[in-house]
Amino acid sequence: MIKLLALALLSNLLSLSAAPDRIAATTLNVPDSPPAGGLTLEPAFPGLSFNQPLCIRSTPGNSSRLFIAEKTGDLEVIPDVTSTNPSKVRFLDVDGIINSRPNETFQSSGEQGLLSVAFHPNYPANGYFFTVYVLNVNGTRYQRLSRWHDPNPNDNTADPNSEEVLIEMRNQAANHNGGDIHFGPDGYLYMSWGDEGLGNDDLNNGQFLDKDFWNGLMRIDVDLEPQDYTASDGTGNDDANIAPNSHPAIVLHNGNPLYEVPADNPWVGATSFNNQTVNPNNTRTEFFAIGFRNPWRFSFDSLTGELWLGDVGQGAFEEVSLVKTGENHGWAFWEGDALGAHANETINGATRFDVTHTRPVWDYARGSGSFQGRSVTGGVVYRGTRIQSLIGKYIFADYAVGNIWSLERTSTPGSPNVERLLGEPRIAAFGTDPTNQDVLLADLEDGIIHRLVVTPPNPGTFPETLAETGIFSDLSTLTPNPGVVAYDINLPFWSDHALKQRWFAIPNTTDQFTYQPNNTWDSPVGTVWVKHFDLETTRGNPATKKRIETRLLVRTASGSYGVSYKWNDAGTNATLVSEAGEDLSLNIQTQSGTITQSWRIPSYAECATCHTSQANHSLSFNTPQLNRTGTIGGETGNFLTLLQEAGYINPGSLSNPDLLPAHPALDDDTYSLEARVRAYLDVNCAYCHQDQGSAPASWDGNSHLSLSQTMIINELPSGTILNPADRLIVPGQPNRSVILNRVASTNGYTRMPALGTNIIDQQAVQLLTDWIGQEATSSLTYEDWRLANFGNLTSPEGNPTANPDNDSQNNLSEWLALTNPNDPSSTFHPSLVSAGPSPSLQLPAIPGRRILIEHSLNLENNTWAPWPMPGNNGTPRNPNLMHQFTLPTPETQEFFRLRIEPN
Repeated sequence: MIKLLALALLSNLLSLSAAPDRIAATTLNVPDSPPAGGLTLEPAFPGLSFNQPLCIRSTPGNSSRLFIAEKTGDLEVIPDVTSTNPSKVRFLDVDGIINSRPNETFQSSGEQGLLSVAFHPNYPANGYFFTVYVLNVNGTRYQRLSRWHDPNPNDNTADPNSEEVLIEMRNQAANHNGGDIHFGPDGYLYMSWGDEGLGNDDLNNGQFLDKDFWNGLMRIDVDLEPQDYTASDGTGNDDANIAPNSHPAIVLHNGNPLYEVPADNPWVGATSFNNQTVNPNNTRTEFFAIGFRNPWRFSFDSLTGELWLGDVGQGAFEEVSLVKTGENHGWAFWEGDALGAHANETINGATRFDVTHTRPVWDYARGSGSFQGRSVTGGVVYRGTRIQSLIGKYIFADYAVGNIWSLERTSTPGSPNVERLLGEPRIAAFGTDPTNQDVLLADLEDGIIHRLVVTPPNPGTFPETLAETGIFSDLSTLTPNPGVVAYDINLPFWSDHALKQRWFAIPNTTDQFTYQPNNTWDSPVGTVWVKHFDLETTRGNPATKKRIETRLLVRTASGSYGVSYKWNDAGTNATLVSEAGEDLSLNIQTQSGTITQSWRIPSYAECATCHTSQANHSLSFNTPQLNRTGTIGGETGNFLTLLQEAGYINPGSLSNPDLLPAHPALDDDTYSLEARVRAYLDVNCAYCHQDQGSAPASWDGNSHLSLSQTMIINELPSGTILNPADRLIVPGQPNRSVILNRVASTNGYTRMPALGTNIIDQQAVQLLTDWIGQEATSSLTYEDWRLANFGNLTSPEGNPTANPDNDSQNNLSEWLALTNPNDPSSTFHPSLVSAGPSPSLQLPAIPGRRILIEHSLNLENNTWAPWPMPGNNGTPRNPNLMHQFTLPTPETQEFFRLRIEPN
């Protein structure tokens, strides 16, 4: 901290005004649940939640127990799924076991974690089960397939010391692990392996039979007999199955693997692959099928034994496949039914024309429509009896967009009957209830296991038009009814040039928001937020505004739901859009001519994708967005203050708004580039990209965190990179910065934000580019700064408390001020200007630093507090400008100092 003392006098006059009246929104006709449909999801086990559930399994011979593998490392069991009050028990603490061992660390960020579990077909007798998880061993990442033992298969605790590793594969990236395991109807263990990670098969695993285990579906025999590997014939077995070819990933026990390769695996003894010669002694004979990018989840049809698999695509298509022995599904020559990342290249001596490509049963394009998505989650074939219309159909989902479909094959290859059933985002896995074969779905973010059920026909109680909702008294002017409060925000989410208006309403006068200065606010059940969208048909001409849609978000006891009303061409009323959403094409006149702008009215699932529990459902209804001028009940003033005075937030909980964060506009150059970039990331990214957020990301976009806490500077993203030098943000190198690339991308897969926008926000792209190229280069940790100024990290003159240039500031203060610690003339220079009736304090801004002015009436008790002055909230200012604060009119002595902190 750097201190500045100045003698001045204080005169603080507060303007007093009448408190605004709060009115109950009694006209609202908005139900507490969304419109009913033919199918819906309900909690399968009310009262139970899990920490990122990723796998749902039952055990052979027991129809009451269900196991849930949590990505974070616990294997939980529900002892009795038929109970009216179900409970759960930790069956195995995988992460705790791994982390207790020397040199091993369990990994669960991004697509890593406890990926799957499979119980041996003879589990009731032998107690064996298998897991796949990711870990670091001495700092190197591996994917591990292990066998464990449950000494008493009828109890609810496994032996934590029983792990035996079968395969431990070096893993160079954190994504595309695949990692699902199942026992097939043949009694063999199947496991899916992705292409190891990064993007576009950059690690070159796509079409190799004789390299590693990546990029395929493996099939092995884990039932070893005592005489296996002791036979005199050299094959190492007493039956037709054979020992695997040697590979560093195969873990040996007493000199032998813990599995054999089925003799009828398709590439046992193979001498050619893709028309190229291979050495049969070097092939991965474990492969059952090959050519997958990220085969995330697969399953066997319990009636037919067929193997269904969902393979996550790169940037064009998601793939649903039926997999048979010896097939090549094409990656990276092919992506679904289209040409893939290396379609025109040679891989391991072969071209795509050498490949016998097995095409998918169905592939769907990247996007946010009813038959589009961004990340397929393979599902199950329904063999229950409670939903007659689904029997025999494959039920699967898209994790990102939230579509849940049924698929029924037809006689025409590649053209199945696909029906969208409903929507729910973040479904990471499917399973079945062992008692009745109901479809179960694991919601990775909310931690809920859903059940797919039939609902009664829609009784028509949900208002079909916007006029029927009771929100507006006059639709022609969008005049709200009493109790429906208009508000605005500091920095709108980018919505493809749309002009937006906002309102909120609470049905009574007693329920309150839970105010937080930085974090999201909680909201009472029954709160309704309304957002209206207009588009100028001639861009830049307000007279050409056309009403597009009005969205409602409703806070419920279990979370929230969203619906939208589409305006008619006359702009006189709007009609409820179906659960699937709707796509529009609009003719827009721009300076370059007429364009066709695509507009997506979101599905209910897409609303839930962004309005998550981690974001507390309501986006941008928070302090940095509402800290601005507004009006309630005819009174105008700071909107936060008005909310408190009207009783919408608890009296006394709100501090002085002058000291609270407020997002700057993107074009407000009185603030630093970094402050504006951080505000943009907060509004457009942080609802997903945050601690425990819905995006599998390693960074946090919340603006109240310091830049180092966001983990965006020189950090690897959790997903695809195109160059080994790419990082989330690389100071000075916009072309290597992934976040900028995502914001500027025209690719529907890599583009961020993923939903709600089809047009590039050019202002945001330029802002990010300028920040990365200019101010971000000053974002040095103390260690980096010390190395730059002293040439090492160990010399005494570089210690934080040292003062090598003998000025008034130690090294820590010099780092905070970004001054030269070896030059006594390099100092931070605030100044007092006495011109006019009151003195002013002039401050230079510092890149990447928050500067707060504190005051005290005396220096005796160290009673320093933030100075309640507009603009003194620490938001970093433009470092190229001097910033002036007028000091109080002299009446009594007062002292001031500056606190400098990393932003």
